[in-house]
Amino acid sequence: MRQDTINSNAYWDQRFSHDWESNGGQEQSRFFAEVAIEAMPQWLSNEIKWNKLTVCDWGCAQGDGTEALAQSLCWDVTGIDFSGPAIETAQQRYSRARFLQENLLDNPTRPRFDVVFSSNTLEHFANPWRVFDQIAEYASRFVVLLLPYREFNRHAEHEVTFDGRNIPVAPNPAWSLVYHSVVDTRLREPSYWLGEQILLVFARTEWLAARHFSLADLTLYETREAARAWALDSRRSLEHPFAMAEVHAARVGEQLRTVLAVKEARHARELEIACEELRREQARAGDLDVQLIGERSRAAVAEQRIVVEEERAAQLHLEINMLRAQLETTRAQAEKAKSAASLQDSLDDERDKTRQLSEENATLLAKAHQLEERLHFLQYRERALATEISTLLATKSWRMTAPLRALRGSPDWMKRRLRDVNYAYVHGGARNVLYRSAGCFAKHLKRSRQQPAVVLPAASSAVTMATPVTTASGPASVVARSSPRALADVFVFSIIDWHFRIQRPQHLAREFARAGHRVYFFSNHFEDAKEPGFSVEQLDETLPLYQIKLKVDQAPAIYFSVPAPKVIEQILEGLRLFRQWSGTTRSYALVQHGYWAPVATRLQAECVAYDCMDHHEGFGNVPRELLDLEETMMRRADLLVATSSWLEDHARQYNPHVEVIRNAGQYQDFCHPPVDRFVDRRGRRVIGYYGAIAEWFDAELVARVAEEFPDALILLVGADTAGVAARLSVFTNVEMVGEVPYARLPYYLYAFDVCMLPFKVMPLTLATNPVKIYEYLGAGSSVVSIDLPEMKQFGDLVRIAATHDEFLEQIRRAVTALPDAKRIVDQRKAFAAGQTWAHRVESFRRAIDALPRAKVSAIVLTYNNLPLTKDCLESLEQQDSGVDLEIVVVDNASTDGSADYLVSWAASRPNAKLILNAENRGFAGGNNVGLAAATGDYLVILNNDTVVTRGWARRMVNHFRNHPRLGILGPLTNNIGNEARVETNYVDLPSMHPEAAVLTEPNLGMLFELDTVAFFCAMLPRSTFELCGPLCEDYGLGFFEDDDYCRRVQAAGLVVGCAEDVFIHHHLSASFNQLGAERKRQLLEANRAIYESKWGPWTPHQYRHHGAKRAWRTFA
Repeated sequence: MRQDTINSNAYWDQRFSHDWESNGGQEQSRFFAEVAIEAMPQWLSNEIKWNKLTVCDWGCAQGDGTEALAQSLCWDVTGIDFSGPAIETAQQRYSRARFLQENLLDNPTRPRFDVVFSSNTLEHFANPWRVFDQIAEYASRFVVLLLPYREFNRHAEHEVTFDGRNIPVAPNPAWSLVYHSVVDTRLREPSYWLGEQILLVFARTEWLAARHFSLADLTLYETREAARAWALDSRRSLEHPFAMAEVHAARVGEQLRTVLAVKEARHARELEIACEELRREQARAGDLDVQLIGERSRAAVAEQRIVVEEERAAQLHLEINMLRAQLETTRAQAEKAKSAASLQDSLDDERDKTRQLSEENATLLAKAHQLEERLHFLQYRERALATEISTLLATKSWRMTAPLRALRGSPDWMKRRLRDVNYAYVHGGARNVLYRSAGCFAKHLKRSRQQPAVVLPAASSAVTMATPVTTASGPASVVARSSPRALADVFVFSIIDWHFRIQRPQHLAREFARAGHRVYFFSNHFEDAKEPGFSVEQLDETLPLYQIKLKVDQAPAIYFSVPAPKVIEQILEGLRLFRQWSGTTRSYALVQHGYWAPVATRLQAECVAYDCMDHHEGFGNVPRELLDLEETMMRRADLLVATSSWLEDHARQYNPHVEVIRNAGQYQDFCHPPVDRFVDRRGRRVIGYYGAIAEWFDAELVARVAEEFPDALILLVGADTAGVAARLSVFTNVEMVGEVPYARLPYYLYAFDVCMLPFKVMPLTLATNPVKIYEYLGAGSSVVSIDLPEMKQFGDLVRIAATHDEFLEQIRRAVTALPDAKRIVDQRKAFAAGQTWAHRVESFRRAIDALPRAKVSAIVLTYNNLPLTKDCLESLEQQDSGVDLEIVVVDNASTDGSADYLVSWAASRPNAKLILNAENRGFAGGNNVGLAAATGDYLVILNNDTVVTRGWARRMVNHFRNHPRLGILGPLTNNIGNEARVETNYVDLPSMHPEAAVLTEPNLGMLFELDTVAFFCAMLPRSTFELCGPLCEDYGLGFFEDDDYCRRVQAAGLVVGCAEDVFIHHHLSASFNQLGAERKRQLLEANRAIYESKWGPWTPHQYRHHGAKRAWRTFA
């Protein structure tokens, strides 16, 4: 019969419902249970009974066997079967045991039993021990199985025959066989199994170790086996005479059969009497075993009680001693209490005085806080006004209108001056008029020289002014530079000045500084000056946080036009001076306005991040050229940060490396109530808002709020730049405070009963992630907002309204719910505590670390000169290239042991490839082999007689990203025959690196166009390689391949350039010098002829003119 049929629910439901009882199912279940009980070792029965272990009878059918187990052994048994009809019948018939309908083979999630018992079940499965593994998961100590044994003529429903060969001692590492007993059930009357049954007891291995199971536990098994052997021997001894009798009977006839039958009956009776006696002896032995175990248990309990009583006696003795000590202490305290009573009255008086002083002190502190806040506000306004004045005075329009201002006051001035002349003439004539006029002129001239046009207030912290530094035109004087800082400096190219309204730029800058970075906050306000330079303001004495103002001619505003080329050049020169002053070796550039794009992308920062805070096109007054520049910045940025989901979708059009880093709140500034807070004189509920009141502010919605809640105060805090005050002036319950300093915001926030965000729905607000929501929630306040995309992240913490009517209804609900439950307030504050600016800076840092690096393949061609090869490879590994660097080494059949070294070197480096040419294929052929094997997006042809410097590859890659027309690029070097050569002073490689930094750091972002890049080091993007193809191999061993390839690059419409911010040390012609002077000359002349046949007369390379004025050279 098919296994899937036998073990199906449908099969057994039909059996239990129709023919189970008619086929003797009840009797068989009880029969096998009794066989199992008889074969069960006494120690197991006692273990289950005494420790009250739980037992599962798996495959219990209609519960007849389960009832027998519970009745005979007093076990706590639960019968389990997957057949519903069977379990229903069992529950109706028996109450001693529990019954559940479950299928343990479906791996249900349920608690374990201590023991799983199963009678005549596993033989129905083709893989019984796999089934054992499944049911054993539901037993914590034992699995007991009763199975047909040596059933060689199998029943139709049985799938397997169990014998000594297929019963494992350890079915799996967790289980071990600890007991087994074979029972011949043919001798029973009545017998429902004409064969043998075997009882198997498996125990968890960990339990065996704890139980110390021994051979003595097999005693009962050995006794039963001995009895069985005796019975079998007795039977054999009886069978022999019977056989003889049969032979004799054949001879003597039918008369002896009666005698033999009588003898057979007598012997059978004797055998039954012997078996019965054996059973009684076994029972007596079991009882004695139980008594012995009981006595041992009682002795152990008695010993435990003695230990407990001894510990209790010791504890009582200790408590008595403690009580005695307490009694002595109490007596001493009683003596002191008499004198303390007289002191208590005077102490109470002193407490009253202290309380009065504390209240007076609190009042004074509150007043001092108010004065401090007022002073802070005035200082803030003073700096803001000074900034505005300096910006105004620096504008061209102010200077051009100076004559008009002078002319505006001229009529009154002329009248006064005519009266003075008339008076002088009357009282002294013409001489007196001339005398007085000269004195007046001298006095006015003296005053104008002594007094400046505008006196600006002193800054709150020291300001350092930097001026341009003149450098010599000759070789750089080498100054030892500091090693790179562990953390990069952060250059924040801001959209606002630091002293403007505190917003995202200031918060991010401060948290970067708190994270250990030096932060330089570049203000959008320039200082008007003809020469480049900068000024520094330290913003916090406890943090490395500075505001930098760059000097730019006519101080242009960044909001109204793109920077002119002269402005870019002056800003870059100012930044060069600034980096010289700051000693910056590593930097991140955080750009917050597109105006800075031409500057930030040339600083060779490790990461250029564009912080897309707003949808600038939504402002409506941004020039098209600035929007185009912003798009360029978004495409070029290494990391494009969006503050909202709307901006994320917009940003992904331009850049794949987009990270959403939303706004946040400075939780510690808002989570604690201030000592002083706004109080409405009339005690009304306060519905409040703080922030800018600009074109996105919905004045009509606020007007409806004022109408709907006439008994509440509508308190608006912020600068009104949209004329909202005029629209709301008709409402007596609306109060507009104006702009206040950031530190003053909690004073008003904690007076708001309900906070609101009444914005218009427009492109600008659809993209915004309001900072104030985080601050509202940081105070635990109730918030009602118009429905914007960014509100979804706040969930139930913010009430959302899609229309004006819904907004009014949500405010009504918020007011009705007051005071808010502590649980809700805690949820709001907990959310805000996890959304701080420190979290956002950490997100910035993780996003920067996760950015993919450009894949660059450096092809190093070697031919002998092993020491130089080692220096080259060592520099590639030690000097941080800032890219994902693949090193492809091609050896041109070296004869100095280079191949053996390179094999060993490449074997331990997963980023290295080694190609060993069987013959010297020349410079072009060898490099072509490496170029074909390279996988990088940028390919570098690098001689083995070079040594690279820190950041070399990243800087060269950045030039290609900044200049799409650039086709191939080389570095500066100490030794080459063209414009890339610069004068150097170093005498060894250790001193080369600091001098290289001095040569290149002032030239960040600079490159110039030249005719030919020498191929000791040349980088080309894969697009150039695919366009121009491999190097021409017509030139044999070498010479003129670089000239030839550069002509092909130029013919393709691309530019050949040299980076002035990358320096590579070069030994020059180390391989060619091995050829000898004459062979080199012949090779040079032959290859020149090949070159000129293709490209015309060769133009010899030239050195650069060192007297030329330094400039920010680039190309269109």
